[in-house]
Amino acid sequence: MLRLLAYMKHAMLFNQSTPQEKAYLHFDNTGYFKGETMHFKAYVVRADNGKPTNISKVLYVELLNPSGDVVETRKLYVQNGESEGDIKLDSLFGTGFYEVRAFTRYMMNWGGNGVFSRVFPIFKKPAAEGDYGDPKIDDLSYRHRLPNGREDASEEQTIAKKAATSKGYTLHFYPEGGDLVVGLQSRVAFSVTDKDGRHAAVKGMVIDSSGETLTIAQSGEDGRGTFVIRPDGKAMTFVVTDDNGKKHEYDLPQAKAEGCVLKLNAVGNPGGAEDELTMTLQASKMMQGRLLGYTIINGGAVVQCDTMTAERLMEVEFDRVLL
Repeated sequence: MLRLLAYMKHAMLFNQSTPQEKAYLHFDNTGYFKGETMHFKAYVVRADNGKPTNISKVLYVELLNPSGDVVETRKLYVQNGESEGDIKLDSLFGTGFYEVRAFTRYMMNWGGNGVFSRVFPIFKKPAAEGDYGDPKIDDLSYRHRLPNGREDASEEQTIAKKAATSKGYTLHFYPEGGDLVVGLQSRVAFSVTDKDGRHAAVKGMVIDSSGETLTIAQSGEDGRGTFVIRPDGKAMTFVVTDDNGKKHEYDLPQAKAEGCVLKLNAVGNPGGAEDELTMTLQASKMMQGRLLGYTIINGGAVVQCDTMTAERLMEVEFDRVLL
């Protein structure tokens, strides 16, 4: 009990003394042609209160090519949490899907997860001026890279362990509670990209080692989807059939023998009867009866913390307004 309270206290003190920053860029278009200029407005706020930052004065904006190399960099002065800039796209080598990243040096204390990132298609310059009816992208094969273009960070290595790659697609699986646990029902999110790194809509099924179909799932046009599964200890595989009728198999994360599974229902009507968050927690037999601690963090700040005794199935409701 004392160890849990000490951990919560340290988390609260850290967020109070070291607030995080968040950056957001608003662009003038959703895609560009080579030779055009990308214009954007930047906003940098404190994560603990949503107000303009009073911490950083410089925002770094980078443009990365499809291989993950930084090809353009802008250093912008931040005043009252705002700035603006542009990037000319007339000297790019090739077209494709380019990434724009924005961050302050202060944000780097929390690693790459807090960096603003957005991907844009950069098309070939039209053969005839003003003819934008047939946008085209160079058909090039770029080397595979991990998020943020880094291949040696532990963060990316952790993600890579959860990824399964096969010819044509790359799938990542994200159990909502962090891990799959034998005997406990879990909701699993997944993302799908094709060989060029673009989102892909696929339909597949989860089978166990004996070939039995456990569930069917599909991703949308944004390459994302979810499915619900109850592991029984057997190895599980996600099978996708491509347009040519060829099957591709992807291994799901191995389920743990003991642990807890968390599910959060964050969908509600602000100000209405459903204006609440519902957390459902399941605990395996060995975990039942143990004291657990939890914290709720909003905008980088701890807004609530408490303890609970783990049960096989329990629900806890939180008032969204109070958070």
